[in-house]
Amino acid sequence: MGKSQNRIRNAAKCFHLKISHWIKKKKYNAIIIRQCVARTRKRK
Repeated sequence: MGKSQNRIRNAAKCFHLKISHWIKKKKYNAIIIRQCVARTRKRK
């Protein structure tokens, strides 16, 4: 259960970063999402 909770927390963090960056620079939105996904997958 702890692992799934961590994943959800990481996703929320990524979402926060994505949204704040998205507002400033929409261009980098996709790049940030990819980086977040790669990071969460590496931790697995």
